Amino acid sequence: MANRADLLKRFVATSVDRLRDLDNMLLQLERGPNAEMVKKLMREIHSLKGEARLLELMHVNNAAHFTEDMMVWSKDHGFHRAPDQAIGLIYDGLDLMTELFKNDQNQPPPQSDLDAVADYTAQVKEFLENPPELVAKEEEPEVAEDATAAANGGDGGGEEAQSGVLRIATTRMMQLTHKAGAIRLQQDDARKIVEDIDRLGGDWMKTIDVMESDFHDNAAAAAAFGNTVGAQLSRLRFLGRELVDRLARMNDNHFMSDIRMTEMEEDLAQLRLTQAGSLIGHYPSAIRGLAKSLGKSVRVQIEGADVVADKEVLDGINEPMMHLVRNSVDHGIEMPDVREKNDKDPIGKISITVRQAGAQVEFVVEDDGGGIDPDTVRKKLIDRQLLDADEVDRLTDDDALDWLFSPGFSTRDDVTDVSGRGVGLDVVRREIDGMGGSVALTSRPDEGSTFILRVPVSTAIRPVLLVRLPEGTFALASTAVRTVVNVPRDSLQQTGESLSLELEDEGHTRVPVVYLGNLLRLSPQVESDDGIAQIVVVSYRDRVLGLEVTKTLGERALVEHRVDPLVEGLDVVTGTSTLGGGDLVVFLLVEQLFRIFQTEGALRQKAVAQARATDDRKRILVVEDSDLTREMLVAALGKLSYVPIEAINGREGLRKLAINEVDLVLTDLDMPVLDGFGLIKEMRRDNRFDGIPIAVLSTRDTEEAKRKASQMGANAYLVKRSFGEGELRNTIEALLGNQA
Repeated sequence: MANRADLLKRFVATSVDRLRDLDNMLLQLERGPNAEMVKKLMREIHSLKGEARLLELMHVNNAAHFTEDMMVWSKDHGFHRAPDQAIGLIYDGLDLMTELFKNDQNQPPPQSDLDAVADYTAQVKEFLENPPELVAKEEEPEVAEDATAAANGGDGGGEEAQSGVLRIATTRMMQLTHKAGAIRLQQDDARKIVEDIDRLGGDWMKTIDVMESDFHDNAAAAAAFGNTVGAQLSRLRFLGRELVDRLARMNDNHFMSDIRMTEMEEDLAQLRLTQAGSLIGHYPSAIRGLAKSLGKSVRVQIEGADVVADKEVLDGINEPMMHLVRNSVDHGIEMPDVREKNDKDPIGKISITVRQAGAQVEFVVEDDGGGIDPDTVRKKLIDRQLLDADEVDRLTDDDALDWLFSPGFSTRDDVTDVSGRGVGLDVVRREIDGMGGSVALTSRPDEGSTFILRVPVSTAIRPVLLVRLPEGTFALASTAVRTVVNVPRDSLQQTGESLSLELEDEGHTRVPVVYLGNLLRLSPQVESDDGIAQIVVVSYRDRVLGLEVTKTLGERALVEHRVDPLVEGLDVVTGTSTLGGGDLVVFLLVEQLFRIFQTEGALRQKAVAQARATDDRKRILVVEDSDLTREMLVAALGKLSYVPIEAINGREGLRKLAINEVDLVLTDLDMPVLDGFGLIKEMRRDNRFDGIPIAVLSTRDTEEAKRKASQMGANAYLVKRSFGEGELRNTIEALLGNQA
């Protein structure tokens, strides 16, 4: 018999899942009656209460008991007709038990848990003794059966559906998938070897034909060695036929094994699929808790819980989705009194919808809050010296809203525990981009906002186009590739400051062309001797871009391994893979290539120069990976009348240096991708940055670090622990020659 510790462990794990299911079922019952779901709801809460009593968890038992009392009252009056106070108390009970299970159940419950249970039971007793008058609610359409099944955890089969189920750890599934991918690569290599041997076999037979012909044409040789040589040639021909026969059988076997391999990959992909309800099921509870802490009321609607996606995709999208949910509650939904003044329901609404879109899944977060005014974003861009008035005027509303995804950018003037620090939406985009997905935002002032996250159903095996540069092999998502063209280089036309290509499509689309190595800051391009430019035309949203490469290697389906932590922050790289011969493949994010091209283009440099002509304040590049430290420095520099430019690591710092006129660089030392020492080294090697002073601001307070920074070319060294605004001002003035 299992000991009590094992039983408690199983009980807690089961109860956490059960509470999430109860939350989902209650959400569905609010929308319309469903007798079967009511039965399951009551059965589940009763089981939880009984099991807690058996295990002598009386505080959990009490919480479940009074939650059940509220469910009974709501059932008698109709869940979809019950007042919000009643439903709210049920949700409070479920949330309370979820919090209770976060503590070690092998230990006596802390007093805070006992107090929370006592407070909850008192609220329930007060409600049941003095229930409010029932007011008819607006009827909502009955919940579809598939949504009901999803809330029940899948196919609606209840306990019977759980029989014959084997739980497999996600890591084991990932290992199997990666092994399948490796086998696929080896099989592709084997196919090439078979093709080579087949070709050699053909050459073998042709060579024997020539030898026989030459031998019989030579009468003297035929007379002298006829029998011996003829027998040997016959033997060689026989061996050649046997070789060709074996190769034919190998091809047949390879064809069948290829079919089996495809079937196994499809089966593995199916095994990895999980219903979206396992991800979004706990959001209503989190939303209500956050709203309550902010003094707001929010009604949550969930749709598409039965849509399936790869478990790794769901795990990867969880944090971005939580960012958006928090954003909707804090930024979007107004306070109840404000909503009433605007003739809105005081209870806000947040909808979370999951839907299939071909090979992608869309996660939609929509609120009916205050929305985002693009003009407010435009004003912030000018106030923070990110763009000048002319540049802002050229922004479309979509372009203006897109700035909300920039690091450190926020439209809020106040900072709360939830948002306002400019940290969040940039993380959302970075995470979704890393999964090969995209983020879209639409907003209507005073009506609400809608975020749409599009991600692949599965990221295990990705179809890509492989391209070569002198530095290595790179992969572009096949879904982003529009076409590949080979054109004479002299046919590329000069358009403004860059080259362009006219596609032979219906609209004769003109596409800007750039060498891929330039976007990746690799070595300069070496043009081919034949004068032919091989260009991969990629698309993102409604834009197209031509990437010139050394060579295309065709499409492949590869297993992508997420990027190594050492290169996190290198936004253009999402992961790596290995070809059969051991060659490394680097996966590139097409969306980020567009952003690099847009920000590093000559037109952008020209605009920056024009902006500088109208503003003679000194510009200081702040290179710091800590968001809070960077915010503090930006605020201090603004107070000192400098124009701060932000970068989150040395690599981005070099990129910002290339497109901005900078008077001084203030850098941290310990950063991902490229650290401060690397930044100093690269700056001092590049004559474009000659004369730009560098000040280090680091937590390292050692003579060795100071000496190394100085030897590499730093002009000043500040220690974070002890520096103040006065020291910062004095250091900058000294380095700039008192020209501030």
